[in-house]
Amino acid sequence: MSIRVIVEVLDHWQDVGLTAGERNDLIVVAENVNDATRETVGPIHESYVLRRAGKSAAGWKNALGKLMAKKALAYAVRNGREMRGHPGQHAVYRIPVLCPDPPHDGLKGMCTRMERVTSQVTHHENGDLEMGHPSDDPSNGMGHLSGVNGSPEECEWVTSQVTPTPLTPPTPPTTAARAADDAPKKRTKKAAAAPKPNRHQVADDLAAAFWKHHGQGRAQSFPAIRQIIRTAIGNGVPRDDLARALDRIAREGRAISGATIDIALGGLRKAPYQNPTNDDVYDEDLI
Repeated sequence: MSIRVIVEVLDHWQDVGLTAGERNDLIVVAENVNDATRETVGPIHESYVLRRAGKSAAGWKNALGKLMAKKALAYAVRNGREMRGHPGQHAVYRIPVLCPDPPHDGLKGMCTRMERVTSQVTHHENGDLEMGHPSDDPSNGMGHLSGVNGSPEECEWVTSQVTPTPLTPPTPPTTAARAADDAPKKRTKKAAAAPKPNRHQVADDLAAAFWKHHGQGRAQSFPAIRQIIRTAIGNGVPRDDLARALDRIAREGRAISGATIDIALGGLRKAPYQNPTNDDVYDEDLI
């Protein structure tokens, strides 16, 4: 198992254009590589490897081919020959270096670990402090007692002192900003939506007028009559013609329907007119 290679795959799988599924396949391979050579140890087509990858033998072979096509996996080369495998000899694979700045450290996903610069302070028994060598100075070695033969008199010791990075103090909010935050929030009322126009207004007014004059004692309900009048107006029957037809049907004691309206309209069109040159002027006695 190579934890370092696995971490490198987790940090750089997108750099070689792998999909999430291909990344998981490469992690299964990385679990079987040597940490130093980055080559697989033992066959990686065993049943336990297929179980870890969640693939059949054919699917696993296809997955390895995709990794090799994207240069995320290759055959190991020994003595100038690729270790492709043959009867009695399993194939050996090698995961190439994916990190652009090897060796990959992996601390919090970083390729290299940042070094902190520190200074050293020498503490004397008399209470004095003295700056010493920086922590990366090659002359820095193990501490020792300054007295002869290791005498603890006037001994001194060295500690590392880290210079903290000063923090930028937050900018206090202005008085106007505080006042704006403390002010109560006003709720804006939504304007009332304008009422939608009634596209059946003409038909509804005619139905109401008819019901007022002829509705008493009828077996039909007002909604049923109103719907018939809406249909007639929607079919293009003139309002005044429909009003005369409804009046005629009511006087004859018949039910309001599309058929009786058609019959009444036909009778009205054959009726004589007061003015032969104006078909809109009806004989009031025949209505």
